[in-house]
Amino acid sequence: MVSEVAYGALLAYSPRGHAEVSRRSQDVCYRIKGCDPVTLERAIQLLREHVAGNGVLSPLFGPKVALVPMPRSAPLVEGALWPAEVISRAIVQADLAGNVVPCLTRAAAVPKSARAPRGGRPLVSRHLASMTVQPMVGIAERVLIVDDVITKGSTALAAASRLAEIYPKADIRIFALVRTKGLVPDIDRILDPTTGVIKLAGDEGDRQP
Repeated sequence: MVSEVAYGALLAYSPRGHAEVSRRSQDVCYRIKGCDPVTLERAIQLLREHVAGNGVLSPLFGPKVALVPMPRSAPLVEGALWPAEVISRAIVQADLAGNVVPCLTRAAAVPKSARAPRGGRPLVSRHLASMTVQPMVGIAERVLIVDDVITKGSTALAAASRLAEIYPKADIRIFALVRTKGLVPDIDRILDPTTGVIKLAGDEGDRQP
């Protein structure tokens, strides 16, 4: 299992804030999870402008980067919405990455972290046991696992660990359109490009910042 992985996120989200910006962030997060086309188009446009301006997220992207969508919490069924895959394809269409390689899947369902009680989120080891990798053509030396929302990062560590087993020489990083800021009462901006690291703390992810 990898002990840490670099990550980046474009937007910030306050799950419990009551100020105007926090409430707007909740709406944006909800729409992104639901793959609202207008919201996604705007978010990808902001990402493209940020990368074009050599912002902090720029090193994550490029024509030689393969995007691997983060699997949902349960095995995918035909016709089901897969937000990470939709976001990944939008990023490629914006010429920010080379291709999408949906090789990471769930073999077994885990509880959704957003609905888990405090202290009840699935641990890294459980996420890891639930994931499988189907080796596919298209994996490059640089791999970016794409998710809609990142919170603590336990899922991200498991996904990176599983991919690293199959592709040990790949540079694997994480990108999420939204990062949760649950430890602050409110946020003052939604567009908040950030990079950091997710470290393994016991059997949980510790996202910094």
